[in-house]
Amino acid sequence: YTLSLHDALPICSSEIAPVITKMINLSFPYCHFSGSWKIAHVNPLLKRCGLDAEFANFRSVNNLSFVFKTTEKAAVNQLFAHCESCALLPTNQSAHCKFHSTETALFRVQGDEHDGQT
Repeated sequence: YTLSLHDALPICSSEIAPVITKMINLSFPYCHFSGSWKIAHVNPLLKRCGLDAEFANFRSVNNLSFVFKTTEKAAVNQLFAHCESCALLPTNQSAHCKFHSTETALFRVQGDEHDGQT
């Protein structure tokens, strides 16, 4: 699986996108990803306006680098493509699958329950 420019970098300019794409694609065969890609900037934000500035009233927001997020997306796409081509995903898998949602899972459970009652 090769990261496509169209899928991963739609907002980058045509000059920088090929460079980032090459960096990511060269990282996979060697299983080496720059440590700086994995560093998150943590920003504490109040959970709601008007709360006191106490530790318990804050939540942390992690901002990962664009390159890391793009690399992660490429890895997930590669893994799922492999799992699908080798039929490694369970047939009743709903989580993290395209066109499946919580509603899909609930309808399946409800249907199975209904079929068991009749």
